[in-house]
Amino acid sequence: WGPLVKLARGGSNMLGAIFEIPLGVKTQKAATEDVVTNYFVGLGVGTLRGFQRFGVGAFEVVTCLFPIPSNYQPILPTLWYFDRRENPEFKYRPLRD
Repeated sequence: WGPLVKLARGGSNMLGAIFEIPLGVKTQKAATEDVVTNYFVGLGVGTLRGFQRFGVGAFEVVTCLFPIPSNYQPILPTLWYFDRRENPEFKYRPLRD
């Protein structure tokens, strides 16, 4: 990790924040039988996660020269759209099972 990687990661988090909205809708879609409720809950969840990702990205851009958190570790996992590892812990779960 390092300052340039942290800067790039922060920029990609800011640009990729918009992808949280369709991801939230997609993961919430199969939670219950009510399609309309799932759509709006997923839209809300995706929007909130998008704001979170954008804020974390802005924080990483501003603090790219400082090792916060320790050793420039990422704060959020990579969006699974861009994560080639396909690790299950990086995938979102619906709010309701």
